[in-house]
Amino acid sequence: MAGARDTQWLRSLWNAGIASARMLGWSGAELDVDVLLARAARATGLSDFGDPGFREPLALLVDGLAASAHADASGRQFLAGFIGCALENRLRIVAAEHAHPDIAGVPVAAPFVIVGLPRTGTTLLQTALAAVPGLRTLLNWETRLPAQLPALLTPREIAQHRARVAREIRFVNWLSPALAGSHEVGADAAEECNGLLLIAMQSQLLALFAGARYEDSLYASAFRGAYEWHRRYLQALAYRQPECTWVLKAPAHMASLAGLLRAYPDARVVFTHRDPVASVASTAGLNAAMWRLVSPHGDRRAIGAQAVATLVRMHATAHAVRARWPESAPPFLDLDYATLAREPLATVRRILAHFGVAEPPGVPDAVLRQLRALQRRRAAPARYTCAEFGLDEDDVRAAFAGEYAFIG
Repeated sequence: MAGARDTQWLRSLWNAGIASARMLGWSGAELDVDVLLARAARATGLSDFGDPGFREPLALLVDGLAASAHADASGRQFLAGFIGCALENRLRIVAAEHAHPDIAGVPVAAPFVIVGLPRTGTTLLQTALAAVPGLRTLLNWETRLPAQLPALLTPREIAQHRARVAREIRFVNWLSPALAGSHEVGADAAEECNGLLLIAMQSQLLALFAGARYEDSLYASAFRGAYEWHRRYLQALAYRQPECTWVLKAPAHMASLAGLLRAYPDARVVFTHRDPVASVASTAGLNAAMWRLVSPHGDRRAIGAQAVATLVRMHATAHAVRARWPESAPPFLDLDYATLAREPLATVRRILAHFGVAEPPGVPDAVLRQLRALQRRRAAPARYTCAEFGLDEDDVRAAFAGEYAFIG
């Protein structure tokens, strides 16, 4: 992998190439609502986006990105591509539902949902739990719908689609080489739900770049509509597939937990916990790597302050929902990161027992096999400290004092 200096040199060349392409009429790096909608329609050959309620948050998102992200040309291309993927997914879901009305009857019953502050073992737990026979999780290549639903594709067509996604991931890793050491990204890797929520243009992840006005609008809307599209996406993926129970995860669900429970009142929610000093420092490091996707420059003190502010708000919102947990919902479960990392198989068994799920045959071998595969794929983890981002550890402990009740 190229070093930071080489990457910056190549990025400058890429930016120059984008400037030349724009002069010839290419719009792939344009952050403009009408351009994004038109490009998604051209890419899919479709025009029905469904309920127009997404247009207002889309406009706020695009305005926020233009005002706050300070993105260079390649960064704008990444952002435009991320939003464009969600718009194409939206078009394809609507088209699939028109062509196959029975999609609406595909069950999404009692999913396992893993939530917690970022960097608290959510990916490890997602991988381990999804290895249980009868459970499945969202894979990265599945977050971009192909022209036909996966169940209607041949194995060769699916392989071609996965290869396209892998090429896109290589571009992401090229923009930010440090990202691989902070968060695994691979076509066949377990993936978070961020892209599904973005179909409604309600993305806590993109609030990192879009600024306070967009983020405030997300909380004010209570993420209404986001989980309707989340469910519709899962139904499209599971159409004509063997019946399964989903294992879902995203730290962003902390910000929208009430919306999630409205859509999935039978959700089996697992909270992960870790020493906030470690999780906040690691989150700031991940955010710094993500910032390099849109800009070669980033103020680490500003990134640290933003990470704390965002996480405090997410944490408070989630715990307010916990305090009034619906009686109709299954009781949630709290897990400590240290125990999970030390005893992943025992943790999976604890989850199954907590929610009254009988352990199917073959669990130990399946879980350990998946964890070994995860270990082989993962790059050496990056290590960060609060001080690198201008954060005082005592201030972080005070901001997340409630977390210490859940960790050993």
